Amino acid sequence: MTGCRRGCTLLGLHQPDCGCTRECPDHDDHCRGCLPKPAVIGGFCQHCGIQLRDTIDALPPCITALHRMPGGRLAPPDQPTGDPTRRATKVDQISPSPAHDAADDAARWLHSWATAVADELSERGPFEYRTDGVPVPDAWAEARYLNARLPHITTQSYANDIAEEAEQLLRTLTLITGTDDADQRIPTRCPSCNQRTLVRPNGEEYVTCRNRHCASVWQSDHFGILAKVVTA
Repeated sequence: MTGCRRGCTLLGLHQPDCGCTRECPDHDDHCRGCLPKPAVIGGFCQHCGIQLRDTIDALPPCITALHRMPGGRLAPPDQPTGDPTRRATKVDQISPSPAHDAADDAARWLHSWATAVADELSERGPFEYRTDGVPVPDAWAEARYLNARLPHITTQSYANDIAEEAEQLLRTLTLITGTDDADQRIPTRCPSCNQRTLVRPNGEEYVTCRNRHCASVWQSDHFGILAKVVTA
């Protein structure tokens, strides 16, 4: 069995030489011999694969929303603007916008990874090209392309890097746009680990456990108890 490259484990299923039990007071500290979750989406387990897919999918809407926000303005360097989307700079210079900067960083990240993966696979990808053969940046097309290549991406040496970078970018963008509290918390205990760590990610049709030692995923319409809570 190939294990998840993110290091996810199956709670309670141990290697033969692991004698730890859940009742052990130091279980969380020393039990690292648990069997890994099987890799089913390339090199990632179901939870990590879905999470990476959804994270990449969420970047283009955030980029679009941030580009619609007001830009910078003139401001002395010692005068705070009072606006989180603006940054004070020298007098008589246009103030750059941190919100726009974050959106541009995410757009460049998508473009860089999409073109790198396309080059790696010797594909042109679903991109439009300039007359000099350079792809025209398009965050939406690039996100779709990356997600279509997840089975390949998640088996590569950079799999964890791309997952961590995507999560950090989305965290930054959602904080700026004020959508960081969109996940719906589920009060029911997780059936797998018995912790109150269940959430339904914003707009998604599944319930997941945020306990990193569990990270179970259920489709909300296939899990009766959770579905009732989610749709209440």
